[in-house]
Amino acid sequence: MSGGVSKRAEILKKLLPYINDGNYFEHEELVVFGASSFDDLFESLTHPSNEREDNPLYNVVTEFLGDYKAHHGRIEVTERLSLDRNPSLKSDARGELSQVNPPLLDAIEGALSEAKIPSEDSIDSAFTEELLGKLPRIVNRAILLSKMSLDRVPNKVLKRYFYEAHRCYLYGFSVAGAVLCRAILESALKAICDPKGNLDRGGRDGKSYFKTLVAEATRLSFLSDDRPQCALDAKTAGDKAIHDFPCFERQWESKLGEILDNTRKVLIDLYGERINC
Repeated sequence: MSGGVSKRAEILKKLLPYINDGNYFEHEELVVFGASSFDDLFESLTHPSNEREDNPLYNVVTEFLGDYKAHHGRIEVTERLSLDRNPSLKSDARGELSQVNPPLLDAIEGALSEAKIPSEDSIDSAFTEELLGKLPRIVNRAILLSKMSLDRVPNKVLKRYFYEAHRCYLYGFSVAGAVLCRAILESALKAICDPKGNLDRGGRDGKSYFKTLVAEATRLSFLSDDRPQCALDAKTAGDKAIHDFPCFERQWESKLGEILDNTRKVLIDLYGERINC
């Protein structure tokens, strides 16, 4: 499915530069973007083609200020949540300013370097930008997921894993998603095929407990067709995500949607008839 499904994301992206620049004002339940006061609003309404809006330089400066605030927020986030180096500033507006008015750019950057931007505001800006960038993909992926009527599954652990695995898929957290898909299936297989823990938990014949569970589910005809292999593939992906990331990145990371889909197929085989009977 092509991008652009989330019209809300497109609208919010248009508003974000005004928020970053502080170019808006609130009055009771009204929020006006592109005007920082009643005077600005009156000016824009009485002079539709006012000089400020028709001034390309003003627009470029406004865009650069918004880019700078978002960049400052990305640095704040990186220093708190990442082991990477701080990101470099990416701004088309800065490049344009450096060509049309270098002294103005120097003055602005000098003022910005001495300004104290509140961390909370910067981090808010960075995460808002990140989430808006992901929103169209999230919507597209959610639409492609078929509806599942497994709401009465009694296993609370499985429900939690299922919920978080899907969020990982939607937001693009492939490592965590693969690990959770493996956990979903082990939890479900154990609940259905070995609720009392009587099966060999692995080790003596070299077969893992997970594979033992899959074999038992197949023997009992709980899994058929390609479902046993679906389960084993999810196990492999989850194992590689934890123990061999280069292999996971090479062979499985791009297949998270397929892994999740296979996980859902196995759950339907394991729980579908038991819920509906």
